[in-house]
Amino acid sequence: MLSGVSNNNIDVKGRCVIPSAFRHEIGNCCVIFTGFENNIMVFSTDGWDEFKRERLRNIPYEDVEYRDLEFLLFDGAQICDIDKQGRILIPKKHLEHAALEKEAVIIGFDTRFEIWSKENYEKRKSRSGKTPAELLQGMLRYRTDG
Repeated sequence: MLSGVSNNNIDVKGRCVIPSAFRHEIGNCCVIFTGFENNIMVFSTDGWDEFKRERLRNIPYEDVEYRDLEFLLFDGAQICDIDKQGRILIPKKHLEHAALEKEAVIIGFDTRFEIWSKENYEKRKSRSGKTPAELLQGMLRYRTDG
């Protein structure tokens, strides 16, 4: 399970060190893609396959919005190796999407982690203005167990 927050630097080549606990879970290869917000999402290759199956199954291909989402997900996805120093090379389009320059905040979210610029991370943290209990109450509408 990926959890915790880490502040890391991005070097001039666009490389970022991934926390060692995350590398242990992810392995030597990962899939990164432009996140749904101004961030980058990172999965293990198995996690990426599971994400696609869980999020995109049972949606008819005839649905135009499905195809638009699929196009954007796969257009923004790239397989990246983790080097011997524990770094990934973040492609330029991903750096630009997430407004990443020198400082990165890496956050574990169970089966994935996200990379945020420090500024976007701070904005995101303060966005909802609700407590975790209030947010959880709102999420109960998604329960499917009756």
